Amino acid sequence: MIRTRLVRGFLAVVCVAAAGAARADGAFPDEFQLFLPADHPSRIVVAANFGLLESDDDGATWGFICEAEAGAPGNLNLYQMGPTDTLLAEFFGGVVRSGDEGCVWDRAAGSVAADGGRSVWDGAFDPLTPGRVLVLGAWAPSGSAIFPSADDGRSFGPPVYATGAALTGIEFSSSSAGVVYATGNEVTQDGGGALGFGPPFVVAGADGGATWGVPVDHPEVAALLGTDGGVQVGLAAVDPRDPRTVYLRLTVEPTGPDYLGVTRDSGKTVQVLFRSPERMTSFLVAQDGTLYVGTRNGTGAGGIFASQPDGGFAAVEQECPDGGICDLHVRCLGERMGALYACADNWQDGFALGRSTDRGRTFTGLLRFSGISGLAACSGSDLQSTCQATWGALAQLFGIDAGSAAGEADGGAAPAPSRGCACSTGDGFALAALLAALGIARRRGK
Repeated sequence: MIRTRLVRGFLAVVCVAAAGAARADGAFPDEFQLFLPADHPSRIVVAANFGLLESDDDGATWGFICEAEAGAPGNLNLYQMGPTDTLLAEFFGGVVRSGDEGCVWDRAAGSVAADGGRSVWDGAFDPLTPGRVLVLGAWAPSGSAIFPSADDGRSFGPPVYATGAALTGIEFSSSSAGVVYATGNEVTQDGGGALGFGPPFVVAGADGGATWGVPVDHPEVAALLGTDGGVQVGLAAVDPRDPRTVYLRLTVEPTGPDYLGVTRDSGKTVQVLFRSPERMTSFLVAQDGTLYVGTRNGTGAGGIFASQPDGGFAAVEQECPDGGICDLHVRCLGERMGALYACADNWQDGFALGRSTDRGRTFTGLLRFSGISGLAACSGSDLQSTCQATWGALAQLFGIDAGSAAGEADGGAAPAPSRGCACSTGDGFALAALLAALGIARRRGK
Protein backbone atom coordinates (compact mmCIF):
# COMPACT_ATOMS: atom_id res chain seq x y z
CA MET A 1 0.00 0.00 0.00
CA ILE A 2 1.31 3.44 -0.87
CA ARG A 3 1.60 5.86 1.97
CA THR A 4 2.99 9.36 1.78
CA ARG A 5 2.66 12.73 3.38
CA LEU A 6 3.11 16.08 1.70
CA VAL A 7 6.46 17.48 2.67
CA ARG A 8 4.89 20.91 2.50
CA GLY A 9 2.50 19.87 5.26
CA PHE A 10 5.44 18.45 7.20
CA LEU A 11 7.33 21.72 6.93
CA ALA A 12 4.30 23.61 8.17
CA VAL A 13 4.05 21.35 11.20
CA VAL A 14 7.62 20.86 12.31
CA CYS A 15 9.44 23.91 10.97
CA VAL A 16 6.90 26.71 11.03
CA ALA A 17 4.53 25.22 13.64
CA ALA A 18 2.01 27.93 12.93
CA ALA A 19 -0.09 26.72 10.02
CA GLY A 20 -2.40 23.71 10.23
CA ALA A 21 -1.84 20.84 7.85
CA ALA A 22 -4.38 20.07 5.15
CA ARG A 23 -6.57 17.05 5.65
CA ALA A 24 -4.97 14.04 4.03
CA ASP A 25 -6.99 10.97 5.09
CA GLY A 26 -4.86 8.43 3.33
CA ALA A 27 -3.95 10.76 0.50
CA PHE A 28 -1.79 8.03 -0.97
CA PRO A 29 -3.77 5.91 -1.65
CA ASP A 30 -5.89 8.99 -2.31
CA GLU A 31 -8.68 9.50 0.21
CA PHE A 32 -9.52 5.80 0.46
CA GLN A 33 -7.70 2.85 1.98
CA LEU A 34 -8.63 -0.82 1.70
CA PHE A 35 -7.97 -3.60 4.22
CA LEU A 36 -8.63 -7.25 3.37
CA PRO A 37 -7.70 -9.27 6.49
CA ALA A 38 -6.25 -12.62 5.50
CA ASP A 39 -7.61 -14.30 8.64
CA HIS A 40 -11.18 -13.09 7.90
CA PRO A 41 -11.79 -13.90 4.22
CA SER A 42 -15.28 -12.35 4.20
CA ARG A 43 -14.31 -9.12 5.96
CA ILE A 44 -13.64 -5.91 4.05
CA VAL A 45 -12.75 -2.59 5.66
CA VAL A 46 -12.72 0.62 3.64
CA ALA A 47 -11.25 3.69 5.31
CA ALA A 48 -12.88 6.65 3.57
CA ASN A 49 -12.33 10.34 4.19
CA PHE A 50 -15.49 10.42 6.29
CA GLY A 51 -14.96 7.31 8.46
CA LEU A 52 -14.86 3.53 8.28
CA LEU A 53 -17.09 1.31 6.13
CA GLU A 54 -17.04 -2.34 7.17
CA SER A 55 -18.53 -5.54 5.81
CA ASP A 56 -18.38 -9.01 7.35
CA ASP A 57 -20.24 -10.73 4.51
CA ASP A 58 -17.94 -10.10 1.53
CA GLY A 59 -19.56 -6.80 0.63
CA ALA A 60 -23.24 -7.78 0.80
CA THR A 61 -23.95 -5.30 3.63
CA TRP A 62 -21.98 -2.37 5.00
CA GLY A 63 -21.89 -0.57 8.33
CA PHE A 64 -20.51 2.89 9.09
CA ILE A 65 -18.30 4.15 11.95
CA CYS A 66 -17.63 7.89 12.06
CA GLU A 67 -14.23 9.42 12.70
CA ALA A 68 -15.52 11.03 15.88
CA GLU A 69 -15.80 7.55 17.44
CA ALA A 70 -12.00 7.52 17.62
CA GLY A 71 -12.16 10.53 19.94
CA ALA A 72 -9.41 12.43 18.12
CA PRO A 73 -9.64 16.23 18.38
CA GLY A 74 -9.22 16.60 14.60
CA ASN A 75 -9.52 14.70 11.36
CA LEU A 76 -7.75 11.37 11.05
CA ASN A 77 -4.95 11.33 8.51
CA LEU A 78 -4.26 7.68 7.84
CA TYR A 79 -5.35 4.28 9.08
CA GLN A 80 -3.12 1.23 9.48
CA MET A 81 -4.17 -2.38 10.10
CA GLY A 82 -1.86 -4.87 11.77
CA PRO A 83 -1.54 -8.65 11.48
CA THR A 84 -3.81 -9.07 14.51
CA ASP A 85 -6.46 -6.79 12.93
CA THR A 86 -5.59 -3.90 15.23
CA LEU A 87 -6.38 -0.52 13.70
CA LEU A 88 -4.27 2.57 14.25
CA ALA A 89 -5.24 6.03 13.08
CA GLU A 90 -2.77 8.87 12.95
CA PHE A 91 -3.53 12.54 13.21
CA PHE A 92 -1.62 15.76 13.80
CA GLY A 93 -1.73 15.30 17.54
CA GLY A 94 -0.93 11.64 18.16
CA VAL A 95 -2.18 8.13 17.53
CA VAL A 96 -5.42 6.38 18.42
CA ARG A 97 -5.81 2.61 18.53
CA SER A 98 -8.69 0.15 18.23
CA GLY A 99 -8.42 -3.55 19.03
CA ASP A 100 -11.84 -4.35 17.55
CA GLU A 101 -11.61 -2.64 14.16
CA GLY A 102 -13.16 0.66 15.05
CA CYS A 103 -15.63 0.29 17.91
CA VAL A 104 -13.49 1.15 20.94
CA TRP A 105 -10.57 3.54 20.58
CA ASP A 106 -7.85 4.66 22.99
CA ARG A 107 -5.16 7.31 22.70
CA ALA A 108 -1.66 5.86 22.43
CA ALA A 109 0.60 6.76 25.33
CA GLY A 110 4.29 7.55 25.55
CA SER A 111 6.39 9.58 23.14
CA VAL A 112 3.65 10.22 20.58
CA ALA A 113 1.57 11.87 23.29
CA ALA A 114 4.39 14.17 24.42
CA ASP A 115 3.74 17.90 24.79
CA GLY A 116 -0.01 17.45 24.49
CA GLY A 117 0.11 15.41 21.29
CA ARG A 118 2.88 14.90 18.76
CA SER A 119 2.17 15.39 15.07
CA VAL A 120 2.15 11.94 13.45
CA TRP A 121 1.60 11.33 9.74
CA ASP A 122 2.53 7.77 8.83
CA GLY A 123 3.24 4.38 10.34
CA ALA A 124 3.58 0.67 9.68
CA PHE A 125 2.94 -2.63 11.45
CA ASP A 126 5.59 -5.34 11.22
CA PRO A 127 3.74 -8.18 9.44
CA LEU A 128 6.20 -10.78 10.78
CA THR A 129 6.34 -9.66 14.42
CA PRO A 130 2.90 -9.12 15.97
CA GLY A 131 2.86 -6.13 18.30
CA ARG A 132 5.66 -4.19 16.61
CA VAL A 133 4.74 -0.80 15.13
CA LEU A 134 6.74 2.20 13.90
CA VAL A 135 5.31 5.67 13.25
CA LEU A 136 6.70 8.88 11.80
CA GLY A 137 6.24 12.06 13.79
CA ALA A 138 7.58 15.53 14.47
CA TRP A 139 10.79 15.90 16.44
CA ALA A 140 11.79 19.13 18.21
CA PRO A 141 13.18 21.62 17.61
CA SER A 142 12.73 20.92 13.89
CA GLY A 143 12.80 17.65 12.06
CA SER A 144 11.13 14.26 12.18
CA ALA A 145 11.66 10.94 13.89
CA ILE A 146 10.59 7.29 13.99
CA PHE A 147 8.91 6.15 17.20
CA PRO A 148 8.59 2.44 18.15
CA SER A 149 5.87 0.43 19.85
CA ALA A 150 6.22 -3.14 21.08
CA ASP A 151 2.66 -3.47 22.42
CA ASP A 152 0.56 -3.20 19.26
CA GLY A 153 0.37 0.57 19.33
CA ARG A 154 -0.80 1.04 22.92
CA SER A 155 2.31 3.05 23.76
CA PHE A 156 5.41 4.36 21.99
CA GLY A 157 8.96 4.77 23.18
CA PRO A 158 11.72 7.29 22.46
CA PRO A 159 12.74 7.69 18.82
CA VAL A 160 14.89 5.01 17.21
CA TYR A 161 15.81 7.39 14.40
CA ALA A 162 15.76 11.20 14.29
CA THR A 163 16.69 13.60 11.53
CA GLY A 164 16.42 17.23 10.56
CA ALA A 165 14.99 16.08 7.23
CA ALA A 166 11.34 15.41 6.35
CA LEU A 167 10.50 11.71 6.63
CA THR A 168 7.66 10.84 4.26
CA GLY A 169 7.01 7.08 4.42
CA ILE A 170 7.82 3.87 6.24
CA GLU A 171 7.24 0.19 5.43
CA PHE A 172 8.34 -3.22 6.71
CA SER A 173 9.41 -6.12 4.56
CA SER A 174 6.97 -9.02 4.60
CA SER A 175 9.60 -11.56 3.55
CA SER A 176 12.61 -10.79 5.76
CA ALA A 177 12.18 -10.39 9.50
CA GLY A 178 13.09 -7.02 10.93
CA VAL A 179 13.87 -5.27 7.64
CA VAL A 180 12.25 -1.85 7.34
CA TYR A 181 12.66 1.21 5.10
CA ALA A 182 11.91 4.90 5.39
CA THR A 183 11.89 7.61 2.72
CA GLY A 184 12.23 11.34 3.01
CA ASN A 185 13.45 14.63 1.59
CA GLU A 186 16.22 16.85 2.80
CA VAL A 187 14.91 20.31 3.69
CA THR A 188 16.34 23.36 1.92
CA GLN A 189 16.03 27.03 2.82
CA ASP A 190 16.58 29.96 0.49
CA GLY A 191 17.93 33.40 1.36
CA GLY A 192 14.48 34.61 2.29
CA GLY A 193 13.89 31.76 4.69
CA ALA A 194 11.45 29.88 2.45
CA LEU A 195 11.58 26.12 2.91
CA GLY A 196 11.73 23.75 -0.02
CA PHE A 197 12.39 20.22 -1.27
CA GLY A 198 15.93 18.92 -1.08
CA PRO A 199 17.20 15.63 -2.49
CA PRO A 200 15.05 12.55 -1.83
CA PHE A 201 16.61 9.76 0.23
CA VAL A 202 16.06 6.16 1.32
CA VAL A 203 17.25 4.78 4.65
CA ALA A 204 17.23 1.09 5.59
CA GLY A 205 16.61 -0.29 9.06
CA ALA A 206 17.22 -3.67 10.69
CA ASP A 207 16.18 -5.46 13.88
CA GLY A 208 12.64 -4.14 13.50
CA GLY A 209 13.86 -0.55 13.37
CA ALA A 210 16.20 -0.75 16.37
CA THR A 211 19.17 0.03 14.10
CA TRP A 212 19.39 2.19 10.98
CA GLY A 213 21.94 2.69 8.25
CA VAL A 214 23.12 5.93 6.73
CA PRO A 215 20.48 7.60 4.53
CA VAL A 216 21.39 7.60 0.85
CA ASP A 217 20.55 10.89 -0.88
CA HIS A 218 19.57 10.77 -4.54
CA PRO A 219 20.15 14.20 -6.11
CA GLU A 220 20.44 12.43 -9.48
CA VAL A 221 16.70 11.67 -9.47
CA ALA A 222 15.84 15.18 -10.65
CA ALA A 223 17.98 14.68 -13.75
CA LEU A 224 16.41 11.25 -14.35
CA LEU A 225 12.99 12.92 -14.36
CA GLY A 226 14.18 15.81 -16.55
CA THR A 227 13.54 18.56 -14.00
CA ASP A 228 15.63 21.07 -12.14
CA GLY A 229 12.96 21.47 -9.47
CA GLY A 230 12.22 19.58 -6.29
CA VAL A 231 11.21 15.93 -6.32
CA GLN A 232 9.13 14.59 -3.43
CA VAL A 233 9.62 10.92 -2.59
CA GLY A 234 7.05 8.58 -1.08
CA LEU A 235 7.33 4.91 -0.14
CA ALA A 236 5.01 2.86 -2.34
CA ALA A 237 5.81 -0.68 -1.17
CA VAL A 238 8.52 -3.12 -0.21
CA ASP A 239 8.48 -6.01 -2.66
CA PRO A 240 6.85 -9.02 -0.94
CA ARG A 241 9.41 -11.44 -2.40
CA ASP A 242 12.65 -9.44 -2.36
CA PRO A 243 13.43 -7.41 0.77
CA ARG A 244 16.06 -5.38 -1.13
CA THR A 245 13.51 -4.06 -3.64
CA VAL A 246 11.53 -0.96 -2.66
CA TYR A 247 9.07 0.89 -4.91
CA LEU A 248 8.92 4.68 -4.73
CA ARG A 249 6.52 7.39 -5.79
CA LEU A 250 8.45 10.35 -7.21
CA THR A 251 6.53 13.59 -7.64
CA VAL A 252 7.89 16.60 -9.49
CA GLU A 253 6.73 19.53 -7.40
CA PRO A 254 4.59 21.50 -7.31
CA THR A 255 2.17 20.04 -9.87
CA GLY A 256 3.60 16.71 -10.98
CA PRO A 257 3.85 14.50 -12.91
CA ASP A 258 4.28 11.35 -10.84
CA TYR A 259 6.75 8.57 -11.57
CA LEU A 260 7.07 5.06 -10.21
CA GLY A 261 10.63 4.43 -9.15
CA VAL A 262 12.42 1.43 -7.70
CA THR A 263 15.57 0.64 -5.80
CA ARG A 264 16.73 -2.96 -6.04
CA ASP A 265 19.71 -2.62 -3.73
CA SER A 266 18.17 -1.39 -0.46
CA GLY A 267 18.24 2.27 -1.49
CA LYS A 268 21.71 2.65 -2.97
CA THR A 269 20.52 3.33 -6.53
CA VAL A 270 17.18 4.39 -8.00
CA GLN A 271 15.63 3.61 -11.39
CA VAL A 272 12.48 5.00 -13.01
CA LEU A 273 9.92 2.39 -14.12
CA PHE A 274 6.87 4.37 -15.23
CA ARG A 275 5.71 7.94 -15.88
CA SER A 276 2.12 8.31 -14.82
CA PRO A 277 -0.06 10.57 -16.99
CA GLU A 278 -1.39 12.13 -13.78
CA ARG A 279 -1.05 11.86 -10.01
CA MET A 280 -0.80 8.27 -8.82
CA THR A 281 -3.42 7.36 -6.23
CA SER A 282 -2.44 3.76 -5.45
CA PHE A 283 0.05 1.00 -6.09
CA LEU A 284 -0.08 -2.78 -5.74
CA VAL A 285 2.39 -5.63 -6.14
CA ALA A 286 0.11 -8.55 -7.07
CA GLN A 287 0.69 -12.13 -6.01
CA ASP A 288 1.77 -13.05 -9.52
CA GLY A 289 4.35 -10.23 -9.54
CA THR A 290 2.36 -7.80 -11.70
CA LEU A 291 2.74 -4.15 -10.68
CA TYR A 292 -0.47 -2.09 -10.77
CA VAL A 293 -0.66 1.71 -10.66
CA GLY A 294 -3.97 3.45 -10.04
CA THR A 295 -4.89 6.99 -11.10
CA ARG A 296 -7.98 9.16 -10.94
CA ASN A 297 -8.18 9.15 -14.75
CA GLY A 298 -8.40 12.93 -14.94
CA THR A 299 -6.69 12.84 -18.33
CA GLY A 300 -8.75 10.00 -19.77
CA ALA A 301 -5.54 8.04 -20.39
CA GLY A 302 -6.49 5.12 -18.18
CA GLY A 303 -7.43 4.37 -14.57
CA ILE A 304 -5.28 1.26 -13.99
CA PHE A 305 -1.86 0.58 -15.49
CA ALA A 306 -0.19 -2.84 -15.31
CA SER A 307 3.43 -3.87 -15.82
CA GLN A 308 4.17 -5.87 -18.97
CA PRO A 309 6.60 -8.74 -19.66
CA ASP A 310 8.85 -6.35 -21.61
CA GLY A 311 9.25 -4.16 -18.54
CA GLY A 312 6.88 -1.39 -19.65
CA PHE A 313 3.39 -0.47 -18.44
CA ALA A 314 0.09 -0.42 -20.32
CA ALA A 315 -3.37 0.82 -19.46
CA VAL A 316 -5.83 -1.93 -18.55
CA GLU A 317 -8.82 -1.57 -20.85
CA GLN A 318 -11.89 -1.93 -18.68
CA GLU A 319 -15.15 -3.01 -20.25
CA CYS A 320 -18.20 -0.94 -19.29
CA PRO A 321 -21.32 -2.78 -18.14
CA ASP A 322 -23.22 -1.30 -21.12
CA GLY A 323 -20.47 -2.06 -23.62
CA GLY A 324 -17.48 -0.08 -24.82
CA ILE A 325 -14.37 0.88 -22.87
CA CYS A 326 -14.34 2.84 -19.64
CA ASP A 327 -11.61 3.66 -17.16
CA LEU A 328 -12.17 3.71 -13.42
CA HIS A 329 -11.32 6.74 -11.30
CA VAL A 330 -9.17 4.66 -8.96
CA ARG A 331 -8.76 5.60 -5.30
CA CYS A 332 -7.17 2.41 -3.91
CA LEU A 333 -6.07 -1.05 -4.99
CA GLY A 334 -5.96 -4.38 -3.15
CA GLU A 335 -5.85 -8.10 -3.76
CA ARG A 336 -7.15 -11.20 -2.02
CA MET A 337 -7.12 -14.80 -3.26
CA GLY A 338 -6.26 -13.68 -6.78
CA ALA A 339 -9.07 -11.13 -7.07
CA LEU A 340 -8.25 -7.46 -7.70
CA TYR A 341 -10.13 -4.83 -5.66
CA ALA A 342 -10.37 -1.15 -6.58
CA CYS A 343 -11.91 1.85 -4.88
CA ALA A 344 -13.60 3.99 -7.52
CA ASP A 345 -15.66 7.16 -7.84
CA ASN A 346 -19.06 6.36 -6.40
CA TRP A 347 -20.89 8.77 -8.70
CA GLN A 348 -18.92 8.58 -11.94
CA ASP A 349 -18.18 4.85 -11.87
CA GLY A 350 -21.35 3.61 -10.22
CA PHE A 351 -19.65 2.03 -7.21
CA ALA A 352 -17.15 2.95 -4.52
CA LEU A 353 -15.51 -0.48 -4.30
CA GLY A 354 -15.42 -3.19 -6.92
CA ARG A 355 -13.87 -6.62 -7.41
CA SER A 356 -12.35 -8.05 -10.57
CA THR A 357 -11.50 -11.67 -11.32
CA ASP A 358 -10.02 -10.94 -14.78
CA ARG A 359 -7.09 -8.68 -13.84
CA GLY A 360 -9.05 -5.47 -13.95
CA ARG A 361 -10.92 -5.78 -17.25
CA THR A 362 -14.33 -5.94 -15.58
CA PHE A 363 -15.43 -5.09 -12.05
CA THR A 364 -18.43 -6.12 -9.97
CA GLY A 365 -19.58 -3.37 -7.63
CA LEU A 366 -19.48 -4.36 -3.94
CA LEU A 367 -20.03 -1.01 -2.24
CA ARG A 368 -22.30 1.82 -3.30
CA PHE A 369 -22.80 4.69 -0.89
CA SER A 370 -26.57 4.58 -1.41
CA GLY A 371 -26.53 0.97 -0.16
CA ILE A 372 -24.77 1.52 3.18
CA SER A 373 -26.98 -0.24 5.72
CA GLY A 374 -26.40 2.21 8.56
CA LEU A 375 -24.25 2.46 11.62
CA ALA A 376 -22.14 -0.57 12.36
CA ALA A 377 -23.88 -2.88 14.83
CA CYS A 378 -21.51 -2.77 17.80
CA SER A 379 -23.57 -4.56 20.45
CA GLY A 380 -24.12 -2.68 23.71
CA SER A 381 -22.51 0.47 22.33
CA ASP A 382 -23.20 4.19 22.29
CA LEU A 383 -22.19 4.44 18.65
CA GLN A 384 -25.51 6.06 17.78
CA SER A 385 -25.01 8.95 20.17
CA THR A 386 -21.54 9.52 18.73
CA CYS A 387 -22.26 9.05 15.03
CA GLN A 388 -25.98 9.55 14.46
CA ALA A 389 -25.66 13.18 13.37
CA THR A 390 -22.86 12.25 11.00
CA TRP A 391 -24.88 9.34 9.66
CA GLY A 392 -27.88 11.59 9.06
CA ALA A 393 -25.73 13.99 7.06
CA LEU A 394 -24.24 11.15 5.03
CA ALA A 395 -27.65 9.64 4.37
CA GLN A 396 -28.84 12.98 3.03
CA LEU A 397 -25.77 13.34 0.82
CA PHE A 398 -25.85 9.77 -0.46
CA GLY A 399 -29.59 9.56 -0.97
CA ILE A 400 -30.21 6.98 1.77
CA ASP A 401 -33.34 6.75 3.87
CA ALA A 402 -31.63 7.10 7.25
CA GLY A 403 -34.71 5.59 8.89
CA SER A 404 -34.54 4.65 12.54
CA ALA A 405 -31.50 4.26 14.73
CA ALA A 406 -31.06 0.81 13.18
CA GLY A 407 -30.10 2.69 10.03
CA GLU A 408 -31.79 0.45 7.48
CA ALA A 409 -30.96 1.44 3.94
CA ASP A 410 -33.48 2.53 1.35
CA GLY A 411 -35.08 -0.41 -0.38
CA GLY A 412 -35.19 -2.68 2.65
CA ALA A 413 -31.53 -3.63 2.78
CA ALA A 414 -30.56 -5.73 5.75
CA PRO A 415 -29.10 -3.92 8.74
CA ALA A 416 -25.35 -4.05 9.24
CA PRO A 417 -24.27 -7.38 10.74
CA SER A 418 -23.40 -7.41 14.42
CA ARG A 419 -19.71 -7.22 15.18
CA GLY A 420 -20.01 -7.94 18.88
CA CYS A 421 -18.06 -5.03 20.31
CA ALA A 422 -18.74 -2.42 22.97
CA CYS A 423 -18.20 1.08 21.61
CA SER A 424 -17.23 4.20 23.48
CA THR A 425 -18.76 7.63 23.17
CA GLY A 426 -17.26 10.87 21.91
CA ASP A 427 -18.15 14.23 20.46
CA GLY A 428 -20.03 14.06 17.16
CA PHE A 429 -19.32 16.26 14.14
CA ALA A 430 -21.38 19.39 13.72
CA LEU A 431 -23.97 18.63 11.07
CA ALA A 432 -23.45 21.79 9.07
CA ALA A 433 -19.68 21.43 9.06
CA LEU A 434 -19.92 17.82 7.94
CA LEU A 435 -22.28 18.63 5.10
CA ALA A 436 -19.98 21.41 3.98
CA ALA A 437 -16.95 19.13 4.08
CA LEU A 438 -18.73 16.33 2.26
CA GLY A 439 -20.06 18.78 -0.29
CA ILE A 440 -16.51 19.79 -1.08
CA ALA A 441 -15.50 16.14 -1.22
CA ARG A 442 -18.25 15.37 -3.69
CA ARG A 443 -17.27 18.24 -5.96
CA ARG A 444 -13.74 16.84 -5.93
CA GLY A 445 -15.13 13.56 -7.23
CA LYS A 446 -14.69 11.37 -4.16
